[in-house]
Amino acid sequence: MARKARKVSARALQPLPRAKTWHARRHSQPSSKWAPGAPRSRSVSPRATCRMRWTIMGCSRPISRRKPSDAPIRGRDRSSRTGNFRVLLYVCGVRQQAETNLLKIGVVLNQDSGALRDGDADEMVRTITDIFHSHRHEPDVKLAKGTDIMEALTAAMKSHRTVFVGGGDGTISTAAGIFAGQKTVLGVLPLGTMNFFARAIGIPLQLDKAVKALLTGEKQQIDSGEVNGRIFVHHVTLGLHPRIIAGRERQRYRARLGKKLAWLKVWWKLVRRAPRMRLALAVDGERSKLKTASLIIANNPFIEKLGGLPHSEVPDRGKLALYAARTRDWRELLAMSAQASLGKWKSNSRLDFLEGAEITIAAESKRLRVSIDGELDYLPTPLRAKIIPNALCVLCPASAETKATAQSGRKRRSRNARR
Repeated sequence: MARKARKVSARALQPLPRAKTWHARRHSQPSSKWAPGAPRSRSVSPRATCRMRWTIMGCSRPISRRKPSDAPIRGRDRSSRTGNFRVLLYVCGVRQQAETNLLKIGVVLNQDSGALRDGDADEMVRTITDIFHSHRHEPDVKLAKGTDIMEALTAAMKSHRTVFVGGGDGTISTAAGIFAGQKTVLGVLPLGTMNFFARAIGIPLQLDKAVKALLTGEKQQIDSGEVNGRIFVHHVTLGLHPRIIAGRERQRYRARLGKKLAWLKVWWKLVRRAPRMRLALAVDGERSKLKTASLIIANNPFIEKLGGLPHSEVPDRGKLALYAARTRDWRELLAMSAQASLGKWKSNSRLDFLEGAEITIAAESKRLRVSIDGELDYLPTPLRAKIIPNALCVLCPASAETKATAQSGRKRRSRNARR
């Protein structure tokens, strides 16, 4: 006798939704404020006499005293698991981390950067790993030499949505050239000598403070510059500054203090024999001629701040800034540098200041030696620089408004817990 076939509903044939790797699991505990026969406390829901707490676990199946039913709960089906993770982020005050997937982070370190070259690279890797672990994140740390940094950054971009890059401004500039226009979020670890870009977006220079500020920070779209097809994040220099960098690299030094002393020694030697460049400029179509010993093209104008190193005040203003020395006399160059060290750039009486979205520089020679974020290179003339608005997505420390919102949320949760 043939067996009668059972009816199967359409819902039973649908695949069950898979939970994410990390998510919230709901636990129920007997409430300490209620006992059988006693009236329910105000803090206990009339539908369930239990106290709920949220923890990070490996399963998203909700545990409840009531038998699950197919009826929707508060407009959402019980089989939906995505809400638990979002509620956890809201409760913990880390909503900005939801889209960056910060639980698994790629970390690429330039072995030839200042902090790693002067110290123990393996010890630095262990230190960075411990810092990430202390903040409940798992870093995928890759240590690469300067010649292999592009390959390591490309591989990290393909496997991670958020990549922390450790090195100087040159390393960050290389990463920006790879990440520009992509969905990858860039985190900057200031392991270089000057760290101009890290200062520009407000990242602390201490490694542990920098990691904490970025993991609790927020994403921001910032501008990047481009000169002859190469991306830069802070500045491009011509004339005196590239000569000083070339002379400094020829000096022998080991510690960071020796590097700064070599910088001052070479600077004093070359500033008395400053070059003279005859240039033709075009800033947003306006043409002019210029004779200068040193020229800087900055990604957005520098901040006017006493005693601060040059960095942009607003990283998303959408303008390139051009600073050119008006003289090549070494006394005037000393006075110009003194004013710049006091934070006077736009108001410097010995500097010409221009700004625009596109800058073209023509010279008598066929190519010019330039410094792009501290890295020397030769570029053919004319130089064509332009600003690329919102080209790079970076992690920045949380703003004052975000910190205030998170602090008020913590206070509110603390009051609710005491009740």
